[in-house]
Amino acid sequence: MSPAPKKPSAVDKLRESTLKPTQLELMGDDVDLTDLYLALNHKDIDIRAAVQDVVCDLTVQGASTITVTVTDRDRVLLRSGRLSQRNDIEVDGLYFRLTSVDKSGDTLTLAFEDREVSLLRTYNKPIKQSLSTSRHKVTRAAFILRMITEVKETKIRYVIPELSKIQPIGKLAQLPSAASTAANRSYGIPKNNALTVKGTKMDEEQRANANAILNTGVTQLVPLNTTLVRKMLVMSIMCVIQESTLRNLRGGDLDSVGLFQQRASMGWPASRDIPVDSAAFFKQLRAVVTANPDIQYYAAIQAVQRSGFPTAYAQWRTEAERIVTAWGEPGGDTGTANNQATSSATEAQGDYEFYRGVPPTTKKAGWGKESSWDAIQRLANEVQFRAFFVAGTFYYVSDDDLLKSQPVAVLDENSQGVDSIDGTYAEGTKSASITLVCECGRWVAPPGSVIQLKNMGPWDGRWLVNDINRSMFSRQATITLKKKTPILPEPAQSNLDTSTGAAPAPTTYSGTPTGAPTVADPTSAAGKAVQAAESQLGLPYRWGAELEDTFFDCSGLMQFAYGKADITIPRVAQAQFDFGILVMDGNLKEGDLLFFGANSRSIEHVGMYVGDDTMIHAPHTGAFVEYVKNGAWRSWTDPRYVGATRPTAKGR
Repeated sequence: MSPAPKKPSAVDKLRESTLKPTQLELMGDDVDLTDLYLALNHKDIDIRAAVQDVVCDLTVQGASTITVTVTDRDRVLLRSGRLSQRNDIEVDGLYFRLTSVDKSGDTLTLAFEDREVSLLRTYNKPIKQSLSTSRHKVTRAAFILRMITEVKETKIRYVIPELSKIQPIGKLAQLPSAASTAANRSYGIPKNNALTVKGTKMDEEQRANANAILNTGVTQLVPLNTTLVRKMLVMSIMCVIQESTLRNLRGGDLDSVGLFQQRASMGWPASRDIPVDSAAFFKQLRAVVTANPDIQYYAAIQAVQRSGFPTAYAQWRTEAERIVTAWGEPGGDTGTANNQATSSATEAQGDYEFYRGVPPTTKKAGWGKESSWDAIQRLANEVQFRAFFVAGTFYYVSDDDLLKSQPVAVLDENSQGVDSIDGTYAEGTKSASITLVCECGRWVAPPGSVIQLKNMGPWDGRWLVNDINRSMFSRQATITLKKKTPILPEPAQSNLDTSTGAAPAPTTYSGTPTGAPTVADPTSAAGKAVQAAESQLGLPYRWGAELEDTFFDCSGLMQFAYGKADITIPRVAQAQFDFGILVMDGNLKEGDLLFFGANSRSIEHVGMYVGDDTMIHAPHTGAFVEYVKNGAWRSWTDPRYVGATRPTAKGR
């Protein structure tokens, strides 16, 4: 008898993404939906007949995506179970993995991303800082390659031109003297700087606003020691980058205005007078930081702003640090500033060690999880390199290297297939961005390639393809072209926190959230569930995810929370509604589950009541686990609030 065939491993099951050569032609045919049908087929539905559109978004600034819009009037696909499993689709030999499903009426929107990116997101075991990860032992590029080659499910091809090249290290900024601090004469971000705001070059309006905020901050904070002053100045810039992109906005969400998006209804001045609004922010921030000097940067900002996205501020720390350094670091108390400057400069000369994970905030705390993909993006952004996939190949490369390649096309407004070339020219410089609308094949101008413009006056020259958007059912594409981004040197100072031996700026929420409702009985099953859910505040939403300290979708968070209370509830929202005991709205208690949908048979979303008319939930793609306070969840209409149930050990 011949032996039974060996069960294929995860590695054997995945083929490499390899672009079919035929798709490199100028004009590609419409996409064949056969593979899409095989991935999502159901005995009662032919996905090919239901697809409204398939849109491809390729970019050098993260993961490329394919979005499939499907009509599902009878909810056959929604209830098929196919959307809760791992699903890959193939387009022209490239593989994309299902990451989220959004529903609006009869329409389902299925989002897929590079399968290689999805795989990298599953590798999240911390790589702690050590001598082996020091930049004197390994380059930034080599550390990134370590994470790429860690993937076992499939072999990831890569292009890393500067793998072994030692990158220059920036100069360490020195603190000014106490005399210059008192006179406040040495501060100001210079014009024509290389600073960025959310990845885009800082303009004159943003420069002036940053100067005004920091000048106000130093007058409010300078009696404190140098370390705390700088920390709070950086926090202020992190805050306004997230809230307003450093612009003094006339309006925003509800009655929010200004750089900090302050609301008069919440007791803020909300004046759009930058010194007035800044002083109010620093007053609150100073109270938070002086009470807890070791508080995490984003957590201190959140304590002041009380945002629905508490960890969003953390992503802008690197930009904020550079802005504050360019402005000029303030001195400390008279007579001690010079000593502090010397001490600070000496401590900052420590080694820089790369890592993957969320560093601890105390010596006793453990490392949190960070995926390889998130770590790669963080490491690339620090030095303004590109980290992206094209045709299944990973690229870690500078714009300088990308621009060395031959142009894929030389175009002007009269070129065949070109519909428009639009942008804005600023005196003394070229526009940083141009929008090209043209007819082309799906892969003819991949992100990171070069297009040369001619007969366009100030726009003549070589441009990088930043992103390309195209429906698979149309030959018209919208391509964004950008000028090169200057390379930034390796940070001059150590990324080691001398108090914990770890790197700063964690990216997940920890500690007791500001304004958290008080749990009446934390030892009860409901109390334990509430505390478990609150422990995940600030984590990113990801559809289909149920990973503690990593990602959650709405029902995954509820199942996790009650699992911590030793109560097993079903995985999906509809089943969770059917499982529990119905609760009248006036009798809500902590731990009760709140359901949303068209009706009780079409539940689409779930959250948890935590007391004080507050719900905690994992909202949607792009958001974080958050509170919804003051009963605002009751008035939702899309999807509307349906009712509540109370899970028990036995269910109904």
